[in-house]
Amino acid sequence: MDSNKTELALKILQVLYRLRWNKKEQQESLDTKFASNKVFCEIIVIDQVISHIYVFFKDIYLRTHIKVNARYN
Repeated sequence: MDSNKTELALKILQVLYRLRWNKKEQQESLDTKFASNKVFCEIIVIDQVISHIYVFFKDIYLRTHIKVNARYN
């Protein structure tokens, strides 16, 4: 993955790290998806922990799997 795509993935992670879930909306397993013209990202959250982040770069059909263990505050 080139540096621009690495930088984009890191920016996505920074945004996700700042997210806060409304406790009333929390579920045992929560899938969150968002898309732009350049990247598609799927975040899997289990028990308030980001367990997996799948990043799809549409222009080169590259899937980058980032496994993290970040707990929401």
